[in-house]
Amino acid sequence: MANIREGITTGTCAAAAAKAAARALFDGETPRAVDIRLPAGKLVTVGIASGAVRDERAWATVIKYSGADRDITDGAEITATVRRMQAGGITIKGGRGVGIVTLPGLQVPVGQHTINPVPRRMIEQAAADLLPEQEGLEIVVSVPRGEELARRTFNPRLGIIGGISILGTTGIVRPMCKEALICSLMPALEVAKANGVKAVYLTPGNIGRQAVLKRFEPPPLAVLEISNYPGIMLERAAKLKFDRIILAGHPGKLAKLAAGYFCTDSAVSPSAVKTIMDIAGKTGAGALPEGHNPLLAESIIKCLSRTERSTVFNAVAAAVCRIASQRFGIKNLAVWLCDMQGQEVGSYGI
Repeated sequence: MANIREGITTGTCAAAAAKAAARALFDGETPRAVDIRLPAGKLVTVGIASGAVRDERAWATVIKYSGADRDITDGAEITATVRRMQAGGITIKGGRGVGIVTLPGLQVPVGQHTINPVPRRMIEQAAADLLPEQEGLEIVVSVPRGEELARRTFNPRLGIIGGISILGTTGIVRPMCKEALICSLMPALEVAKANGVKAVYLTPGNIGRQAVLKRFEPPPLAVLEISNYPGIMLERAAKLKFDRIILAGHPGKLAKLAAGYFCTDSAVSPSAVKTIMDIAGKTGAGALPEGHNPLLAESIIKCLSRTERSTVFNAVAAAVCRIASQRFGIKNLAVWLCDMQGQEVGSYGI
């Protein structure tokens, strides 16, 4: 691999496993490594952990390597089992540990295993390079620990049951790969829209999600985590024309939008404290204790009385709503803010 800090997607793993298994089936020996062509045309060499040929079938396994950014699937076994078919062409199926789609809105139809279109093409191309003319091949991709791993992903919230998804648009996982995370977040918007959700709640993480579920009792599909990418998710939500969009969560993240930062990663955006303090100063709601220099938004919340807190954070919510609405042309945006315990501290448009 050209860059040891880069990893490979589950799609690349599946393609490599399929190619190695096909070679074992036709040549009688499992290779130690295979070359896989990525969607952009680059070749990468992928090591094969194990494999065998038995009873007109062959299988091979690749160990997923996520590079510098360790994720849930890092170290997982991705296995492909192949067998000859009388009919020509290549058939690709999911096996144990690969999730099944139960709700519309994803790239894969309901009832099928979640092997996304780009990985599917990579698997097909990898095997086709070895397939003798007029012969057919069935490929079954499986992930032995897939069902266990899936419990720690977004799959259950997307209506994907029984395992992980075989994903990847570039074939490579890059350090701090925004693309990989967004590709896991974005489908939730499509699923919500396809299943009739009218109002979506966009929240940075689990604290906001649990608070929204408790406070507003929306259907779970309506509550979407956006991580550090409110800008991208708001833009997409606006294009999908939901009747209502609600930004909800802790002001430590969401107040950054009031200062024009639509990626809230601390590596690229400053702390929200100054923005909150500036807005608080304009409200005249009251001063913090003398000498108090808060480092966290939660510290500001705790220092204010209930009345002052509402005044300040209602103003923060209004500022977030105004800036985000202008940026993305959203007329139906509302903002709801809570503390670390999930208790409401301010809102606008709710």
